[in-house]
Amino acid sequence: MIRILIVDDNPAVRRYLRAILEQQESWKVCGEARTGAEALHQVLEATPDLVVLDYQMPDLNGVDVARQIAETTGVVTNLNNTRTQVNALVSSSQSATGALQAAQSGNQLVALQTTQLADLTALMASIARAQSLEAARTLEAQAQAQAQTNNFLNYGSGYQSGSAQMFH
Repeated sequence: MIRILIVDDNPAVRRYLRAILEQQESWKVCGEARTGAEALHQVLEATPDLVVLDYQMPDLNGVDVARQIAETTGVVTNLNNTRTQVNALVSSSQSATGALQAAQSGNQLVALQTTQLADLTALMASIARAQSLEAARTLEAQAQAQAQTNNFLNYGSGYQSGSAQMFH
């Protein structure tokens, strides 16, 4: 079971993400947080396997929260590509001069979040496949070990006492 923490200041987005993520039988949303500080607390309390982070939150942005999670838990992550994309989109939206441009920037952020969710889904599916393969290997090894044990214990008639003659 893969435990997931959802962090977003918008309750509608949290509900949407929960609904999508919990469609997978092997995934479980172990908690939700509205702010970066809540996320850091939840990571230590709920110990999720995965954290889905919003970029803009009331107190910290998603990259800062991810960095702090990595520092406190010792997780190694690669945030450079996402950070670059999000910063470029946020810069675009901050320099927007009209409602249309602002809406377009918002749509781009939603598109990026959707892309990340698709990547997450593919990653989780890969992990599930790997876990299934490992479980199959383990079962096969156990069956082979059982067969070898049975062959060893049932070889021939086993030891039977009898008289032995020496020095004829």
